[in-house]
Amino acid sequence: MICTAMQRNIIFLTIFILVFSAPAFGYLDVPQLDQDQITAVTQYQYICGPTVATEVIGYWTQHGYPDLMNGMPSGIVPDMSQPILDLFLVMADTYSGYDGSYTYPDKLAPGMKQYFNDKGYDFDVILSAEGATKWSAVKAEINAGRPVIILLLDMDHYIVVIGYTNTPPTFTALVGHVPLVQTWDVSAIPSSQIQTIFVRPQPGGGTSVLTVTKSGRGTGSVTSAPSGIDCGIDCTETYSHGNAVTLTAIPDAGSLFEGWKPTSLNCGTSPTCSFTMDAKHKVKAVFRGPYRLLTKIKSKNHGSGSVTSNISGIGTGINCPSSSCEDYYPYQTNIVLTAQPGIGSQFMGWKPSSLGCGANPTCTVPLSKKQTVKAKFEGI
Repeated sequence: MICTAMQRNIIFLTIFILVFSAPAFGYLDVPQLDQDQITAVTQYQYICGPTVATEVIGYWTQHGYPDLMNGMPSGIVPDMSQPILDLFLVMADTYSGYDGSYTYPDKLAPGMKQYFNDKGYDFDVILSAEGATKWSAVKAEINAGRPVIILLLDMDHYIVVIGYTNTPPTFTALVGHVPLVQTWDVSAIPSSQIQTIFVRPQPGGGTSVLTVTKSGRGTGSVTSAPSGIDCGIDCTETYSHGNAVTLTAIPDAGSLFEGWKPTSLNCGTSPTCSFTMDAKHKVKAVFRGPYRLLTKIKSKNHGSGSVTSNISGIGTGINCPSSSCEDYYPYQTNIVLTAQPGIGSQFMGWKPSSLGCGANPTCTVPLSKKQTVKAKFEGI
């Protein structure tokens, strides 16, 4: 199997002859591995089979099947992150059929299938007969967003096709050695000289976990359809992969539902949020309230006075400035403030003017948001 650094020049002599353009536009974002670096770290030789399996599984980890790896690929080229190395070792030791010198395609394909099954996902892993796949079929897989493993029969080397161009007719692939991404003319590699492995996720295969949390000063609950989430009591549920789930936020009296996070769900402030369980989801429901009412005394010409509230909130209510100038009240509570001028002073009015209270000694403040109210007293 031509998979080691010692023999890579054979591959690149061929690739050098074939490469004549930049990588195809829009190629699939498959994690890129350098077999030479992996060999240096793991001491494994002839490892192109486990390498391409790791690249393809890493791709699907990032595209809706997060439980395939213990963590995400790093996005760094080449990827030598611990999740990638862990997956490579699992593929080399258990699932790829790697025997230390060769990885047979009739063992690699069912080994990958078994790995997907063991992780709770249903994938078709289809091995073609030698020379039986047309390049048009490979293009169709790329169009569907599915990278293709190809065994180059005359080189005994696995690659991962990630893109193509029609004019000129080229294919772009990860080849396992620097430079990791190579593009070559289709006519230089006839379909009779390839064997393919198509990897296709099946609808509804496997499960994904939904976790709901709540934040903010307010209180409330979140339920789901189909059932499973009833948070604050039960905030975690496992759903079949691909299922549609709708969450509903129910604020308690005195609280306001503010919205959902992450914003990538595009649910905004709607009390319901619907999405597909195509990956692990962590969703946060934000509840607002109670709201702060802050009062301030403003004095002119040594004027003095006090402001009191008709009801108390979380604290003892407003009695400013003698004890407390602020308190917290439930959402949409109407608080009546009363201004009492001191001896030798007169009450001049309330601010902000948007409250519409003018110089009336009482002012009703609706708490649909936090409020700061100023009472002005002037010496006579």
